[in-house]
Amino acid sequence: MTARTVGAVVIVGLVAVAFSAACASPLPSPPPTAGPPTSAAPTLAVDAQLKVSGTGPIECMVPHGCLPSFLVQPAGWDPAPDWEPLPDDPYFDVTFDGGKRFVSGKAIGAPDTLVPGRYRLAIAVSEVSDVSSMAPDGTIAFPFMWTEVRCTRDLAVEQHTERIEVEAFFGDPCRIDVNLDP
Repeated sequence: MTARTVGAVVIVGLVAVAFSAACASPLPSPPPTAGPPTSAAPTLAVDAQLKVSGTGPIECMVPHGCLPSFLVQPAGWDPAPDWEPLPDDPYFDVTFDGGKRFVSGKAIGAPDTLVPGRYRLAIAVSEVSDVSSMAPDGTIAFPFMWTEVRCTRDLAVEQHTERIEVEAFFGDPCRIDVNLDP
């Protein structure tokens, strides 16, 4: 070893010893702060109860069927042009009155609760063919002739929200009314 290498090793060793001594000393405790004591515990978020119902006329070509859907999507959701509802997406019953079709009642399969957060609600209508072709495995190959997302509405569920009532109106113009409690 050369004298230069030994000197470098000694300097590195001294720096390491000084650094470990500085780190081993306790940090001074912060000064006490004056002020009122805090007795309030943080509020925990609770899932808000969700009730969804739908009304209004709906039109599809005869003899095909209509599927009115209700969607709870993440905030900012924008459906792709070829979007279709999934088999487990919530939907509404369709009733007939004098040859006209109407959406009525509670959304079937809608979630019972929503956690605090931001969402985009949507209602859509899909026309279902009565003569859909079948794939070789027996599934329906083309279940929808077309799907149209009719309305969307952004929703913010806060930590203190206890109940959300949604009324989806499928008429023209369509709308999604929301009542939050509190």
